[in-house]
Amino acid sequence: MGKWTRTRRTLLAFGLAVAVLLGGCMSSNKNAGDSGSGGNGGDGGSSGQPVVRKEGFPIVDTPITLTVMSQDVGMADWKDMPTLQEMEKLTNIKLKYELVPMDSFATKKNLVFAGGDLPDFLYAADLTPAEQVTYGSQGALIPLEPYIDGGYAPNLKKILDEHPDIRRNITTPDGHIYALPFIDRAPSGIADRCGTTAIS
Repeated sequence: MGKWTRTRRTLLAFGLAVAVLLGGCMSSNKNAGDSGSGGNGGDGGSSGQPVVRKEGFPIVDTPITLTVMSQDVGMADWKDMPTLQEMEKLTNIKLKYELVPMDSFATKKNLVFAGGDLPDFLYAADLTPAEQVTYGSQGALIPLEPYIDGGYAPNLKKILDEHPDIRRNITTPDGHIYALPFIDRAPSGIADRCGTTAIS
C-alpha cells in the first residue's frame, strides 16, 4: 500500500506541474499575437491551441510534446519509468527529456538561459531567488501565481492558503512565483524547496 500511495502521489504531483506549466505556455502563446477568446482555463480550441482542462484527465485533448530539463542522477532513463509513461498516457502530454549529469547541471542551466534555447520547463533545477528574479524580469520564466490562483492547481492553492509562510518563501522580491515548491507534509512539519520551474 505504501508503494501505491507514493506512486499515486508522484502521478498527481506530475499532473499538477504539467497542468500549471502548460497553462503558462499557452498564455505566453496567446499574448504573443493571438487575442485569444478568454474563457476559463484555456479555451484554445478556436485558436488552434489545445484545450487545457483544470480538472481530470486528459489534461489536453490534442496530444502535445513538452521538453523538460532536469538533473540525471544515473538511476534510470526517465523515458522508461512506468510512472512517467502512465502520466503521458493519462495527460496526452509526451515529454522529451534533456537529462544533465548532476555535477554539470548548474553549468548547463546557465548556458541554456544565456543561449536562449530553453526547455518548456525545468524540474529540480534549484533556481535561487536571485536567478528567478533575473530570468523572470527577462521574460525567460513565467509567473505562475495566475495559474495557481486561477484554478489550475487547487491542491497547491489550498496548501498555500493554509500555510501563507510557504507562499512567502516561494514568492520572489518582484512579487511573483516562478518555481513550484516541493512540499513535505510529513508529521515532522512542512518544508518547502523550489524544484519545478516554468519556462516561456
